[in-house]
Amino acid sequence: MRLRKTLLVLAILLVTVPALLLAAVALVDLERYRPYLEARASEALGREVTVGGEIGLAFSLRPTVALGNVTLANATWGTRPEMARVRRLAVRLALLPLLRGEADIASIAIEGADIVLETDAQGRGNWSPVKPSGEAGARAPQSTDAAGRGAAGEGDGPATLPLVRSLRIVDSVLSWRDGRSGALLAVAVDRLEAETGGLDQPIGLEARGTINGRRVELEGELGPLAALVTGDEPWPVRLDGEALDADVTIAGTVLRPLQPERLDLKVSVETRRPERLLAIDASLGVSPQLLDALERVRLAGRVAGPAGGPALEELDATARFAGLDIAAEGRIGDVARLEGLALDIRAEGQDNGALAQLLGRRLPEGKVALAVRAEGNAGRLALPGLRLGLGTNELVGGLLLRREGPRPRIEGELNAPRLDLAAFAGEKGVAGRSGSGGSGTKDRRERLFSKEPLDLGALGLVDLDLELSAGELRLPGLLLEMAAARLLLEERRLELAPMKLHLAGNAAGGRLVLDARKGPPALQLELDAPGIDMAALLAAFGREDLVESKGRLKLRLAGAGASPAALAGSLDGELEAVLAAGRLRVGVLDGLEGGRRIAAALFGDPRGWVDLRCGRFEIPVADGVARLRTAVLETSVSRVLASGSIDLGRERLDLLLTPRSRVGGLDLALPVKLKGTLMEPDPGIDESEAARRAAAALLGGLLGLQGGQAGDVCGEVLPEGDGAAPREPPAGSGAGRADPAVDGARDAADRLRRGLEGLLGGRR
Repeated sequence: MRLRKTLLVLAILLVTVPALLLAAVALVDLERYRPYLEARASEALGREVTVGGEIGLAFSLRPTVALGNVTLANATWGTRPEMARVRRLAVRLALLPLLRGEADIASIAIEGADIVLETDAQGRGNWSPVKPSGEAGARAPQSTDAAGRGAAGEGDGPATLPLVRSLRIVDSVLSWRDGRSGALLAVAVDRLEAETGGLDQPIGLEARGTINGRRVELEGELGPLAALVTGDEPWPVRLDGEALDADVTIAGTVLRPLQPERLDLKVSVETRRPERLLAIDASLGVSPQLLDALERVRLAGRVAGPAGGPALEELDATARFAGLDIAAEGRIGDVARLEGLALDIRAEGQDNGALAQLLGRRLPEGKVALAVRAEGNAGRLALPGLRLGLGTNELVGGLLLRREGPRPRIEGELNAPRLDLAAFAGEKGVAGRSGSGGSGTKDRRERLFSKEPLDLGALGLVDLDLELSAGELRLPGLLLEMAAARLLLEERRLELAPMKLHLAGNAAGGRLVLDARKGPPALQLELDAPGIDMAALLAAFGREDLVESKGRLKLRLAGAGASPAALAGSLDGELEAVLAAGRLRVGVLDGLEGGRRIAAALFGDPRGWVDLRCGRFEIPVADGVARLRTAVLETSVSRVLASGSIDLGRERLDLLLTPRSRVGGLDLALPVKLKGTLMEPDPGIDESEAARRAAAALLGGLLGLQGGQAGDVCGEVLPEGDGAAPREPPAGSGAGRADPAVDGARDAADRLRRGLEGLLGGRR
């Protein structure tokens, strides 16, 4: 009986006391407390807090206090007056714990929040003046139980940390602005929910929203609220979901997460839409073409170390780019500053078609293989052990990339056992450059030197200091067995010096300078080949069986022009060439219109080869016009003298070839005119002049009036110590043999007859 009365009294108290308290609160004018609420909140946060909307109270055993239009002032240097604006803030309290002096917040709901976090040029954050919660009398307890009660003694012990069991944020925006870099980040929160069973219990998290317009959906579990505030122990983090079109997994710990000190997080990111992932930050400057070439990215690693500059350890990254499978392993000592790089990078591909399309250039067909180690930082990056294979080409060496001046600078050594630059010639997939028609195509067909402007913009992108060497270097139309040079590129001035070449069986040296610093690009070219094999030289250019002779070649040219045509039209300098004894194939003239007649005029219509005794050419060049000062070719049947000019700017030929026969004591001079263009030469003979000179030569022969046997000019052409090969013709060539008198007369008459028939069109 007594027990029933006791229970009845307790029930009445549990119902009436809260009712009386709620009734008392209902009679209170909450508007009177607005200044008090604003003052206490401002004191606690160290910033002015205003409540511009209504203050509401919903009555229940868990009453809800609602505040409208709450603002928190920004730092004085901030980009706007308010750091935070909240349309509605609702706090639901557990009433009975309040009667015991405990803060147990059942839920906090935030709607329409607009928060700006920003730093100034010195790196100070607009949140830094905010006072710690302890200064407002709300320091966290040293330890708490599951209900949130402090273990410290009453009175002078630390205050009880409020337990927030549920946090819900909807329709809100968080903006981040970096005052140093100008980087912007906009986080839109569609819905964020966090729940916990107590201060020492983990926090469940679920979030939906966007980052710079890219969808983010994450869920997982965070460490307890008490550990979040005290920060004495690493705070656990586990998140899984999708962010920026990538599957993301984060697991590990953060020390003092409110002001992060150290991180130890395993991170995994995988995406098949990497262009969306990288496009999140426009400041990266990644071109859309490069983004489109990325097909897949996977990255896994461990982020560890100070929060301000953590390292990325155990990095294992793969990607597919332009048809290549790329992999990187190693570490980055400081991710924020890109320092302490130690990465092994590999790339492989069976087909380089996609890469060629991306570059807009023709590439050698075949496999692509790259292996290199990257060490250093973003300002000074070493690439030792570089090995690149592209088709049949191979490049090995080491490079150093530096960013200490106005442009990146690359230094190092590169060696190519075999390098076919001819396979890179031409363009592939460049709009407006392919197909038939168009002035550019017509210009390239009709001219040797294009009038299209030189595109030398790449010279200003980087500085170079490279030692280059190649065992076999194939250029368009030229094969070098060995080549070495130092390549210097500074402020749009390129220099290859000294150049050491193994050209046509002998060593050659030279220098090349291309200066695009101001005005039209200026070119300087020097080449000295003291013992060149002409047969090997022509074979290197793809022309075989033309001449067999040793010789010497010197070239000095300089000019300036905005296009190859303008450059050729401005050249000054000189060309010197010397040929020693050998053979000359004249049958090649058969390929020209009237070639047989020209061969007859120059060499008495021989078949196949003639013996070459010597040759010398001295050709000065001024204002793009090459004038033949000395041009002599001495064979066993004739001496050919050349005169005239070659206009490189207009690409016009104006040459006269005058042969003097060495056959049978007759001096036959039948000139050949060479007109037309460099691309389409037009050789021809003046028929009347040829007939007149032939008749005069025949009459002189019948009357015994010789024009004079051609003297030996090879001693003049090839002085001793010239450096060319010996002047004697090859063994068995027949050059220099004296014909018996009778055979000479018979042979002279026969050759003269056949020459006249050929010249006058009687026989081909």
